Amino acid sequence: MENTSKLNEWISDLEWMLKANRVVAVGECGLDNSGRKWDVEKQIKFFEKQIVIAVKRDLPLVIHCRGDERTDEMCLNTLVRLLPKHFKLHRHCFNGDEVMYRKWKTSFPNCKFGISPFILNDQKYPKYRSLVCNMKLKDIVLETDAPYLHSEFEDFGSPLMIKDICEKLANIFLCSVEEIANITTKNATDVYSII
Repeated sequence: MENTSKLNEWISDLEWMLKANRVVAVGECGLDNSGRKWDVEKQIKFFEKQIVIAVKRDLPLVIHCRGDERTDEMCLNTLVRLLPKHFKLHRHCFNGDEVMYRKWKTSFPNCKFGISPFILNDQKYPKYRSLVCNMKLKDIVLETDAPYLHSEFEDFGSPLMIKDICEKLANIFLCSVEEIANITTKNATDVYSII
């Protein structure tokens, strides 16, 4: 009973905050089993409520999904059950594999994937570069998730790392930094419907 009243209070607060004119998305929301005690039923219940609010307000969702492949599958299945196929999503700090990338794109063609400082740390995340190499540039947005994520040469993250991520992608996609910046900025403005 206490959990239900807390959930209703939280959802009411969220809806009140979303009345602001400058809100462009709902999130981060999703599922996380990355080490903390996780109550999957409670997380799914919260997630479903956030999805309903986003649909009602026609706002894109910023998806936080951390954990193992099963967590990703549960997150995607929840979205597929509740969202129209062409709903706009930002898959925050995506670090899945190529198979998961394709599942998300098949289910939601308008999904954009956040490429984070993981791309700057080849030693710690060797598979990440391979994933990014197999993605389409039109599906990528840049993000730092500062101060939580950082490069292998820094102890903490900074929004300034966006330039490093952009340079790394220019190297991977064999194009200019300006081209990466322009395309990924357009991707972000498309998903968030901002000018």
